Amino acid sequence: MLALAAVACAATIRGSLRLPVGGAAWSEADAARVLGGLQVVLNGGQYATKTHRNGEFVFFNVPRGHTYSLEIEHREFAWSTFKLQVPAASDADDDVTAAEPSIAVLEYKYPGAPKLPTSHPLVAFPVAPALYFEERPKMSVWAFLRNPQILLFVVMGGLMLCMPYMQKGVESQAQTDPELAEQMR
Repeated sequence: MLALAAVACAATIRGSLRLPVGGAAWSEADAARVLGGLQVVLNGGQYATKTHRNGEFVFFNVPRGHTYSLEIEHREFAWSTFKLQVPAASDADDDVTAAEPSIAVLEYKYPGAPKLPTSHPLVAFPVAPALYFEERPKMSVWAFLRNPQILLFVVMGGLMLCMPYMQKGVESQAQTDPELAEQMR
């Protein structure tokens, strides 16, 4: 009897993950590869489950009267975070045959995004492909020439090339002006 009371004070959280229909056409094998075996966690790992090949998941015996954060861990896609409010068991729910509680669900597409109310059981779609690295910028001559070290090298190289011509001009002027020739010695 005590075990039945514990089950009555627990809820079942259900959901499914889906791939977007537009864009890429997903074969059944690709969908099973992408959606099968994903880790779905409540409260950062307090409860965890894996998805079936069709993307469905279930958490059994989740205590009522708490708020849970549901996250989907995936290498290829970024998924929304869901906040689930599981209502506490009331006196009317003491009957073991009572229906599952009405779970309130809010979806957060990304941190700081507005809350979107959604229904239970969850149906989640990926928000975006997961990008771990920035694409390396393409090499361009203009970017190379804007580097301060290169600019300094170009200016100093230009002065080195111009120096012999500047000296010729000073030497020819020194030959015509005796006072300047005396200063150069």
